Amino acid sequence: VLSRQQWKEMQKKRQEEVKRRLELNGSVSLDDKEAFAHFPRATNDEQDMFPHALASFYTFMMAGKVSKSADSYAQQVKMLMERFQLSLDAMVGQEFFDVVKATQENVKRNNLIGAGLKKFRDFVQERGAATPWEVKATSWDERFRLDFRRWAKREPAPSGRSLLTAHFGRKSSGADGVD
Repeated sequence: VLSRQQWKEMQKKRQEEVKRRLELNGSVSLDDKEAFAHFPRATNDEQDMFPHALASFYTFMMAGKVSKSADSYAQQVKMLMERFQLSLDAMVGQEFFDVVKATQENVKRNNLIGAGLKKFRDFVQERGAATPWEVKATSWDERFRLDFRRWAKREPAPSGRSLLTAHFGRKSSGADGVD
């Protein structure tokens, strides 16, 4: 068990490391577990509210000036919810936004992830994170259904074989294609 002083020192080191990485814009990856490890995770109850938060955010975007961005922005927020499973307070915080904005993936996507998160932050800060949400997501609406296993690490393909040959197991040896 860490003492309060040790915990504070550990937090300070993490924040300094994140700052250092942020200075090297594009050097942090969404796959970099260390950069995101210190953010508080969502409780099961909060995770149950994620689809409703997404549906409410989508409705807010459709009613706003940039309705054509509603789908892509909601997809980016959904991806962040699935990947990191953070509390809403953490997701709308400035520090999380700064880290996401500096990721390689965000840079490669011309700041699409950061723009979606920024609009979501504005939405939550304007209305507050209190439930109930304005819109209830339906179970059949795929846009708001979250799969928290989607971003789990998958086993690499067997070495020396492509995914296709690994799937089918072996090549046929007969001239007519039949063994």
